[in-house]
Amino acid sequence: MKAGEFVDKACRSAEALDEGRALRIVIAYNGSADGKRALRVMADIRRKLGEEVEVQPAAWSFDVLADGSLAEAAAGDAVRADILIIATSCTNPLPAAVGRWAESAIRRKTGTAAAIVALLGPEGSPDGRDSSRLQAIQKAAHGAGLDFFAP
Repeated sequence: MKAGEFVDKACRSAEALDEGRALRIVIAYNGSADGKRALRVMADIRRKLGEEVEVQPAAWSFDVLADGSLAEAAAGDAVRADILIIATSCTNPLPAAVGRWAESAIRRKTGTAAAIVALLGPEGSPDGRDSSRLQAIQKAAHGAGLDFFAP
């Protein structure tokens, strides 16, 4: 899926918001460059939806997600989010704690109208469909009945 295409589809998911309600976006990121990449996606979504849509972002680093008590707070944010963005340019498997956190948060979102955006792998060479970590997040999202997008 082309980069702009998944933003367009994510925007269509977000357009179903109740009027006057803010769009809640949670970003889980590995490093500062990954956080900035996710913020650019968030800005693209906001730009496409228009200035009248208020965006309420929250960002959690992978390091914080490895801390049990903070991971639970981050999971609460993710459960309330309309869009959850998971971003890492690293090609290694997701840290075990982050994978568990993501799968748990996604599972707890079952039955909600939300989207999961996976920005996995280097920006110029994202994970392909055969990526096990991409497949794991996609499987969790689809199992929860959520929209899933990856460039």
